[in-house]
Amino acid sequence: MKINKIFDKNPLIVLGIILLGGFLLYYPSTNFNFLVNFDDDTLILNSPEIQQFTWENVSYLFANTKDGLYHPITSLTWQIEHFFFGLDPFYYHLDNIILHLINALLLFFFIKTLFNDYKVALITTLLFAIHPMHVENVSWISSRKDLVYSFFFLLSLFQYTKFKKSGRNLNFIFSILFFLLSLLSKANAVVLPALFLLLDWFLADKNWKKNLLRQLPLFLISGAFVILTINAQKSAGFIADSVTTYSIIDRFFMLSYSLLHYIFNLFAPITLSPKNFYPIKLEGILPLIYYASTFILTAIAFISFKSKHKKYLLFGFLFLVITLGPVLKIIPTGNDIVSNRYAYMPFIGLYAVLAYLVFKLNKTWIKGLGLLLILAFAYKSYNYQFTYENSVSVWSAVIEKSKDNNWANAMAYNERGQVYLKSRNKNAALKDINKALKLEPTILRGLMNRANIYEIENKLDLALKDLNKAIEIEPEQVEACLLYTSDAAD
Repeated sequence: MKINKIFDKNPLIVLGIILLGGFLLYYPSTNFNFLVNFDDDTLILNSPEIQQFTWENVSYLFANTKDGLYHPITSLTWQIEHFFFGLDPFYYHLDNIILHLINALLLFFFIKTLFNDYKVALITTLLFAIHPMHVENVSWISSRKDLVYSFFFLLSLFQYTKFKKSGRNLNFIFSILFFLLSLLSKANAVVLPALFLLLDWFLADKNWKKNLLRQLPLFLISGAFVILTINAQKSAGFIADSVTTYSIIDRFFMLSYSLLHYIFNLFAPITLSPKNFYPIKLEGILPLIYYASTFILTAIAFISFKSKHKKYLLFGFLFLVITLGPVLKIIPTGNDIVSNRYAYMPFIGLYAVLAYLVFKLNKTWIKGLGLLLILAFAYKSYNYQFTYENSVSVWSAVIEKSKDNNWANAMAYNERGQVYLKSRNKNAALKDINKALKLEPTILRGLMNRANIYEIENKLDLALKDLNKAIEIEPEQVEACLLYTSDAAD
């Protein structure tokens, strides 16, 4: 039986097989641990507001930011889990898998409504369920933010598409409600009003003035959340250092590189890493791929405009660009230029376009290639999830992938050393931290970590030497680093 007939006659059975396959694919992650030094400790293990499900703690979640981010509904899910299951990581990981599969189900209904085609919706759902770029979202508990905001995000897109198809105002009201809930789960949802306009265009609604006026209040709400997030990031110290390192021209090429990175990894997610650090400039020059990326993107845009399927290609690429907007590091934040988890929502537009083209072109070799890609994606996802098995495996992977960047490699060695220190393995910790300081002698946290180890071993002269060096480097940051490393010495 041809694949078209299978999809047409048994779409719900195929959908069930996809969801079951996704569950089996990710089930090994239920045996993974919380990741210390990779946000799980900060957001869950060491967060008093998560530990008790009370009205005061729920209110706290909605009234405060956490580590430069505002995601009260996401934090509420952890609070509820802690109430029922304590700190058993099995249930937190299981809930991540369930949320991912629910999102896959919602994606199916959204794409089916938008394209009015079961086949396109099923292939889109399959790609979403198994793509290696989504492993981080599912296998890392702290990436729950992406799963929860995407749940409401997809509900909002689905309701808005139903509104455009049926004209029922109730669907539009629901789309706004889910938009607000998505914002309260993660600020990345600020792009939804722009996506509503994209859907207006894709569905050939030419009354753009009316549509723009309808979205204006939503854009104002998004603007308020953008301001909230920027201020929270500044207060957490995630912006200042990286802004001064790169010029406006550098950031333009970094933006181009980021877009190309995501497009490339849509098709060939070969060298994935939990961290992808900002580039090192040699004599004021970025790596050549950053400059070449602009020309490659221009070529992709040119080919898309010349294609007879340009409407669909434009939809896919615009969906990608709009949804990636909040994380393209136009204002550099943190220490990673791109992250796998950021692709969770942005890829779905291109998934749908690829599915549409597979059936539109109806070439045997294209379907064969697609099948090989799907098998390769599933194999890669299954194996790559074990990177997130524990904190040591995460930082070991980062060390392996950052060998060509001394600062990044030093930071990764120090973070793994910090993990060993927290688990009372002083010898392994000192070995890693010494490697970090050999690569970058002025890495402040490394000096503070090593001073901690020397203090535990009663080598006070060596501890004092590292502390004095840390004070010489950044005296105003030493107190913060003391807080960062103090729990390892308890």
